[in-house]
Amino acid sequence: LNSTADDFSSLIVEGTASGDITYNRYVNVYDDGNSGGWDLVGAPVGMSIADFITANGDNIEELGDDYAFAQYNNATGQWVRYATDYSDTGDFTTAQGYAMATTAGATVAFTGAMQTADQSINVINNDGLNNVGRRWNLVSNPFPSYIVGYDGTENPTNFLYANTTAIDSEFLSVYGWNGSDYTIYNNMTRPAGFSMAPGQGFWVAGAN
Repeated sequence: LNSTADDFSSLIVEGTASGDITYNRYVNVYDDGNSGGWDLVGAPVGMSIADFITANGDNIEELGDDYAFAQYNNATGQWVRYATDYSDTGDFTTAQGYAMATTAGATVAFTGAMQTADQSINVINNDGLNNVGRRWNLVSNPFPSYIVGYDGTENPTNFLYANTTAIDSEFLSVYGWNGSDYTIYNNMTRPAGFSMAPGQGFWVAGAN
């Protein structure tokens, strides 16, 4: 499956899926100016970090000894980058978001089994923890298809309504990065509805 900066392939399997798929997910070019040029992404398939770096390391910007590829620790309020020496191991965490930037604005390949059942990830409000923690959690769409954030109705399958107990009621929104700033998506800002693209990363505020 392929994508561009604003168009994304979508694959939905009704039933049992077998074998691997490859999703070529567009990631923004790195820019050391004010915008930073980062994208927020997640893995739309199951895949190890080592396999991802092997397949895509040439396309990901390098920042000294690290890649422009990081996860967010909301207990410390810090970004944790992945090193270029392959010292980091493990798999992508399902439904977790990551920050990433490429050398020239390119697709990166995610290859692995697709998710066909409901997926979840814990979101935590660490606001006030040692005066450095945050309520914000970087999560993602873990599917190679769009998920409905809000469809214009109070449908319990909408992402926002399905997660009203997990997201802080004062911040019941999806916060997406548009390349230079954050765009807020909710039933007020997008009354006609909105969806999250395959592998799209976004912020939510944890309620607990």
